[in-house]
Amino acid sequence: MTFATDKKWSRLAAAVTAAAVFAFTAAFSAFSDGYSRTTVGREEYSAALNGAFEWERRRLGTDSLCGGFLSEGTAGESEADWFVIAERAAGIEDDYAAYAEAAAKKLDKRLETPSDFYLTEIARTTVALGLCGYPQPDLSVLDLSSAGDNEVIWVIIAQRMGGYDISAAQSELISRQTENGGFGLGSEDADITAMALMALSLLYILRFRTRG
Repeated sequence: MTFATDKKWSRLAAAVTAAAVFAFTAAFSAFSDGYSRTTVGREEYSAALNGAFEWERRRLGTDSLCGGFLSEGTAGESEADWFVIAERAAGIEDDYAAYAEAAAKKLDKRLETPSDFYLTEIARTTVALGLCGYPQPDLSVLDLSSAGDNEVIWVIIAQRMGGYDISAAQSELISRQTENGGFGLGSEDADITAMALMALSLLYILRFRTRG
């Protein structure tokens, strides 16, 4: 079964995917020699995205990424979730309902013993479920006291997408802000700080849910 993406979910998926892309590219750029700013146009972005889709389809041996992930039993895992999130952002039809059903079962298992997993894993799959049109669980039950800043950030993003209360998670994240105004993993980090600002901003995901 397939269903087309509507404008609201397509824009929402694009926001989440952009956050992930910026996170990865920022990390790589930080270690590159002779780094300089470049502007990536829509055509270049689309070509890179479609190239990644084609590469993964060849690896899976199927035209359906969702079907391929279901066949290999990886629905709800990192690679599968990110590809499905990106597919949604690109407006590609796929069997999102079946993928979400399988990923939800894996997420339920993680939520039974959340301390055994990074909260980014739980939040990532929760985000994927929401973009697939599947009911998201309320993550307010998670203990954030020992979580890293990036884990708290992604819990906030997932909670906002699901329409759940984010006050406790926001307070936890804000309490970690350094004297210089940054956030990070042990030390201030530009990437983590940017992600924190997006998670805390009222103009972020809530904007995409209420307009369009």
